[in-house]
Formats: sequence, structure tokens, C-alpha cells
Amino acid sequence: MCETKLGAVPDGALEKVTITDFVDELVAALVTLRLYDRKHARSRSRIIELKRLHEQLVKAIPEGSLVLATTEGFVLYEDRPLLGASMGAKKLVDPLVARNSGGLEFRRELGDNDLEVLLELLGGPVEDKTHELANMRLRMNGCQGIGFLPPYQIGMHSARGQVRLSSGADSGLAEPGLLLPMQRRQRIVDSLQGASINAARGGIVDLQEIQSVAQLLCDSVRKDPGEVQNMVRYERYDAYTFGHSVRVCALALSFASHLTDDLSLLVRIGSAGLLHDIGKMRIASEVLHHRGRLSPEQRAEMERHTDFGSAILLAQKDIDEIAVTVSHGHHRNLDGSGYPADPLGTPQSMVTRLIKICDVYEALTAVRPYNGAMSPMKAFRLMLECPGAFDPGLLRKFMRTMGCYPVGSAVELSDRTHARVLQSTDDLVRPVVQLEHADSGEELDARDRRTIDLSAPVNRGLDVHRLLEIGRLQTELAAIGDSAPDSSPELSQAA
Repeated sequence: MCETKLGAVPDGALEKVTITDFVDELVAALVTLRLYDRKHARSRSRIIELKRLHEQLVKAIPEGSLVLATTEGFVLYEDRPLLGASMGAKKLVDPLVARNSGGLEFRRELGDNDLEVLLELLGGPVEDKTHELANMRLRMNGCQGIGFLPPYQIGMHSARGQVRLSSGADSGLAEPGLLLPMQRRQRIVDSLQGASINAARGGIVDLQEIQSVAQLLCDSVRKDPGEVQNMVRYERYDAYTFGHSVRVCALALSFASHLTDDLSLLVRIGSAGLLHDIGKMRIASEVLHHRGRLSPEQRAEMERHTDFGSAILLAQKDIDEIAVTVSHGHHRNLDGSGYPADPLGTPQSMVTRLIKICDVYEALTAVRPYNGAMSPMKAFRLMLECPGAFDPGLLRKFMRTMGCYPVGSAVELSDRTHARVLQSTDDLVRPVVQLEHADSGEELDARDRRTIDLSAPVNRGLDVHRLLEIGRLQTELAAIGDSAPDSSPELSQAA
């Protein structure tokens, strides 16, 4: 799969532009216009950014239009699936499918209001059941530079930006190893987006759907925790809040599954993890989406999300008290400091203490646009250096469970072979791994993918040299101009 790069842009324009940037921003704009009025500054900035990205992308295309396709839930460019972009693109894909459309064509020159008209059509009720009718609505509303495409077929993009239909065969994307995890990811992100949008509007949160998603993640963690960790990789823009909550949920479920076999309790923990930051949807957008260190005034505004979160959840019918207490107390420290203030000194629940650990750990180790990822070992060290913040016994159990190399992560061993972490051991730096690539970089055959317990005495000469994902993701962000120098975020700013 690919995160397609469009190469150098002529005439001094920005280099290293990716089509994924444009898809991400298109999806973020759809979500934003559901959260805010079309004239809101946040909505206007999204449209301006979309226009800027479109202008940069068409400069990198020799001729023709910019074409995005969709089939079987995937977003494609030049017949190649954009796997990362597809993960959170359900709100883009669904309106196209409902109109029997296989994608969108963006001409080189767009009218002033073309993108706004498209976003309003995609975000509204589907009254036009075919791509032809959808195009008629676009034209009636003055949009001449964008069009809905017929159902996708292989070969419809014979060259970059040129549409050509053919009688191609099935896309071959339906293989379970690729399609099913992507569909699960789309459902998870879409459900959390829906809950957040409803919370921001003062509406009803579909708690049954949240519990269903928590059950799905719980089942996945118990079956293959590595797959779950691979699913919940970094997302940009407004999706950050959603992605962070999903990652915290996955971490909490992975950790809690080592502490209890009570499936109903695990689902309640997962639901609490998904909803722990729901109050952020009531925070002023300029604070919520601020990059970098917050001012004291912005920090005070951000800290209100815990009170907002518990109020939102208490207003729902049949809300689980675990989710309420976690939403309200996950930034309060074990010694009573933190926020919100608690004059009565109410003891933290076990689930709140557990999710607090997962929340801070995720915030420290995630790759973000404004700072690089911290290694798990460094994150553990920083958390241990904060006495009074965490339950010390629970933190030590978390460290033993996670290890310095989380399950599912790719690592380079000291002999330069590449492997995938299968499980942690009592030795935090010596997990059980499965070989994947030889030192030459060649992918190993299935019969050569040995499983190695690095903690076993016989393997003491072999060590983990480095984590690969952190370097890969930071390189990927740097390649699209969306990263900052690697810095160590302070614990107070982490979550």
C-alpha cells in the first residue's frame, strides 16, 4: 500500500507534497463543518487549506485533473490504495457510495466556492442517488471544477489526473488480511467522531455503539494485540483527538486484559477509554487545535474538559459510572494534585488510575506534528520520576506488561535483522520477537520467520538495537513538512 508522494513541485512551490495530505484535509473539513458553522473561522481555515493543497498538488501533475477514487471502502490514487488515508475516510467514502460514485475529479482550476459546495453536498443528506444527479446538483450550485465519477474500475486512472474507464476486473482489495482491519478501523474512528460531534452539539451520545466498538477492540486485543497497535497509528488534524482516545482505549484494554478475565469489565474499561476526552469537544477550537505549548490562559481553558466530560456523560441515559469517573478524574494525581481540584480528597478508582497511566504514556510516545515520539523506555523513566502522579504498583505492572518494545512494533536486532515484537517478557528490554527481514533487507519466507525469545539464556548474544516505527513515522512526517525537531515534551504538557 502507499502514501503516494507527488515528487518535486516546479516554480519554487513546496516540495514533497502528498496526496494523503489532501485526503486527510478533505476528511477533516467534512468533520469540521459538522462541528462548526460554515462561516466559523475554523471552517473557513479548512477550506483555505484545501485550496492551498489543491494548488500545490496540481502543480506536481504534468497535465489533467487530480483524481481520487474509492472502492470497497478504500481511497485510491492512480489505482493504488492510500491505506493510511482510508482508515479515517468513512465520512468521505460513504457519501460517494450512496451516490454510486467511484470517486471525485478535481480540475486544475477551481472556482472560489467549488470546495465549499462539495463539502456541503457530501456532509448533507443524500438526495441524489446517482453520480449524474450529484453532478447536476454541483452545477446548479455553481460548482464547475469538481465532479463525481462513475463506479470505480481498474484502469480508470491510466495516467496521473486522467480518467479513463475500462472493463477491468475486481480490484483485489477484498482479501481479509487487508480489508477487514481497515473496515474495523473505519468503524472505530467514525463511531468516535459521531459521539464527539453529538457531544459538541449538546446531543445524545450513542453509548451502545461506543460499547460495541469497545467490545470489538477488546476481542481484537485478546486475539492479536499487535494488529490493534498497528491499527491505531498517528492521525493528523482534528482526527488527533479521536486517534488519541482510540489508542488510549487499546492500551488500557491490553493492560487490563493482564489483570482480569472479566469480559464485561474489560468492555466497560474500553468504553471509558474511548470517552475519557469527550469533554474536549466543548473546548474553544483555537485552544483545542493549538500546536505547541499552551499559555496559562489556554491551559486553564483546556483543563475545563474534565468537568465538561463528566457533565456530558451524566446527561446521557444509562451511562456507566466508570466512564463518568474516568472522564472527570484522569488528570488528577494519586496525591490529590492535578485537576480538577477535589477538596474532599476522594480516592481514585482503579480504572481511573489505569487509564491515567495509559493516557500519559500514549501522549508521550505518539508521533505528533509538533514534536517527535519519545521512546517507551524514556517515557517510563519520566513517569517514574514523578512521584505522586501515578499508582506506583500499577505503573510497574504496566511497564512489565508493555515492555520497552510494545507488542506489534517492528524492531531492528543487533545482527541487523528486522523482527516484529510478539510479547513482552519479565526482562523489559528483551521481548519475544518473530524475524521478518534478513540483514540484507530481503523479506523472509514463512519457513524462515523464526520466533526468538530474547530473554532466554541461549539468545543472550542477540539484542534489540532500535525501534523502527518511531524512526519511520518521524521520517514520514518530515518528508511532508509536518514535523518538528525531536524534543522531550514535559509531562505537564503530554496529555
